[in-house]
Amino acid sequence: LEESALAPFHRQNSLGDTQPLLGKGAKELGISGISAFKVLRLLGTGTFATVHLVEAREGGQRFALKKTRQRFRNRKARDYQLHEVRVLQRLMEGGGAGLQHLVPLHACWQEGGFLYVLLGLCAGGSLRDLQQHLNGALPLTTLLATLHDVCQGLGYVHRKGVVHLDVKPANLLLSGGRVLLGDFGMAAEAGSTEDEREGDTK
Repeated sequence: LEESALAPFHRQNSLGDTQPLLGKGAKELGISGISAFKVLRLLGTGTFATVHLVEAREGGQRFALKKTRQRFRNRKARDYQLHEVRVLQRLMEGGGAGLQHLVPLHACWQEGGFLYVLLGLCAGGSLRDLQQHLNGALPLTTLLATLHDVCQGLGYVHRKGVVHLDVKPANLLLSGGRVLLGDFGMAAEAGSTEDEREGDTK
């Protein structure tokens, strides 16, 4: 994601408005809302959100689209759900070695009281999926490559002053021969004393 695609969050007059919360990312991709995509299938379900495989009606590019499972009750609830997006926005800015090992954030918007987060598609699934497919026995070469990529990603995250706090096979996504860190719902600033957050991946 180009740095120019990142913009400050907009304040919304209504939680039911359909407007981008992550400005230019949505605009440059021609996103007017969920109607800009064909929903192809469910990829996963977590405590707070579901993730679907979607295809842009214009251009045909595929993404992973994360949607909150419940409508916002109030602005505080929306801000809580925006935590992961704010962390990802911070991590996407500036670039640097290791950024390629994070699932990219493309856009974020609210629609009908729900939060939508458009993420890069990791067509290889998760490391947990691969473990299950191989009955838990991952080849040594795969383990070493995974360790390398995870260390690269975490090194970048830590240099940005963020800690992930939920590194596990389900949150390690496979894409283009690389392992990417995903699900920053529990992430926090290094040294933060904020209340513990619940992970979202099952």
